[in-house]
Amino acid sequence: MAKRLFRERFVCVLRKGHPCARRRLDLETFVSLPHALVSPHGQAGAVVDIALARLGKRRRIAVEVPHFLAAPHIVRQTDTVLTLTERVARTFAPSLDLVLIKPPLELPSFSMSMLWHERRRADPAHSWLRACVAEVAKGI
Repeated sequence: MAKRLFRERFVCVLRKGHPCARRRLDLETFVSLPHALVSPHGQAGAVVDIALARLGKRRRIAVEVPHFLAAPHIVRQTDTVLTLTERVARTFAPSLDLVLIKPPLELPSFSMSMLWHERRRADPAHSWLRACVAEVAKGI
């Protein structure tokens, strides 16, 4: 069984003092910038790379990290650009002085869902937990 919690989209993140932070980012500038990449399994082929390949473009990966918590800190101290989910970016932006901008290419949005086995459907404790998770998801 499943319940969709929210739709998510991608944004680009730059440090506030980045030369591109105050203007619209075009595709040629985007691919020329050094990029930070979050690669949990050490594999290339992120959603950005797939979208760029469709346009015959490639980006330059300057730094690769295994999880989303480190990447915004790297962006804060460098001229790298990071593409990540909007909710994660909005969480980090105020405390790290980051700027969110629209990516200069079409990236797919996606749903975040909660899944559970059907045999847990009527379990009161499980129902309570699902309700709590759904309520928290409304606020993020």
